[in-house]
Amino acid sequence: MSDYPSEWRVETIGDICEIHDFKRIPLSSEQRRDRKGPYPYYGANNIQDSIDDFIFDFDAVLLAEDGGYYDEYETRDIAQYATGRYWVNNHAHILTGSESLDTRFLYFSLVRKNICPWINTGTRAKLNQADLRQIEIVVPPLPEQKKIAEILSGIDRQIGLISRAIDSNRAARNALMESIFHEGHRKATNRSDEWRIWTVEELLANSATPMRSGPFGSALLKEELADEGIPFLGIDNVKTEEFVPTFKRFLPPQKFQQLSRYEVFPHDVMITIMGTVGRSCVVPAGIGPCVSSKHTWTMTFDRHKVAPEIVCWQLNHFSRTRKRFSEGSQGGVMDAISSQTLRETEVPFPTAQDLAERILGYYKISLRHEKEMRARLEKTRLLKSAVSSDLLSGRKRVSV
Repeated sequence: MSDYPSEWRVETIGDICEIHDFKRIPLSSEQRRDRKGPYPYYGANNIQDSIDDFIFDFDAVLLAEDGGYYDEYETRDIAQYATGRYWVNNHAHILTGSESLDTRFLYFSLVRKNICPWINTGTRAKLNQADLRQIEIVVPPLPEQKKIAEILSGIDRQIGLISRAIDSNRAARNALMESIFHEGHRKATNRSDEWRIWTVEELLANSATPMRSGPFGSALLKEELADEGIPFLGIDNVKTEEFVPTFKRFLPPQKFQQLSRYEVFPHDVMITIMGTVGRSCVVPAGIGPCVSSKHTWTMTFDRHKVAPEIVCWQLNHFSRTRKRFSEGSQGGVMDAISSQTLRETEVPFPTAQDLAERILGYYKISLRHEKEMRARLEKTRLLKSAVSSDLLSGRKRVSV
């Protein structure tokens, strides 16, 4: 206790919180389907649905009973703050503070706390109520709790505003692009000279391997992978419209020489064909030699015909393309895309260069704006982490 201010105390959840688990009622997906409404339906880690009734009408902290992100507490929230009217299933504990504990302060004390010592490991990690009651938190006097919660809530509001701005920017971009290409497809179908429908195959560059998938997954190459060398790319390097330059697996140079026909180049479009299927991104300029795994297809486009960024957007979002992927997927749950499906996918594109450049210009500006907002969001989250650590440990005190 010497690490904390003298007037702070260590308390257990069982001694200082009210637990409302006995009020929980789980509903199956079939039951929820027939009961759509305005009230959030909470599960272990998030809002799973919205239904026509509520059980709770007070602010509470929800902590996963099973299936929580317990061992990811440094990077993910392990608690939720529920407010207003809502319903909770039987996979989340429901906590409120006592007279001497502010509920929102309780949330900030738990949301990034390491509670792994109280978790029962097994087939599915579980936090039973008996162990929940033994979790310890450090509690300052109530006025200080409220002030700390007020400060951290203010930062959370900023995070929420930035997140909503990012979502709005993305939604507006996708809606406009969808409208443009839907109308372009209609005009091309009616044989307008302003638009043309290409297949992906028609847009590929005239090279030896304009479209390729790596021959191996990392499991088959395990004995030949190295700690450094040529990056071996997989689905974790491909986010929607974003290349992730995090390299975890490498090939030694001699192995790369054998697999050089699978090399990934700047301005290529990579698309995932397993796992989360159909997610694509453009490989950025300046990237060094890389090789792709069998879980992605990599395409080199003729940049005199089309901007790779526009093809990438259509692969990710255009409703006609997504329908094509769904109908042409192997396995019935869109779990794989064949090369034939990709080659035959249609891409409407304007024939006038100035219109094509305007569309690309708008797209890049919107993406750049989103990137700037994401950087601001990350900076604000880092600020919250630092401030939270200082305030919850008592290293910095607040005036009350």
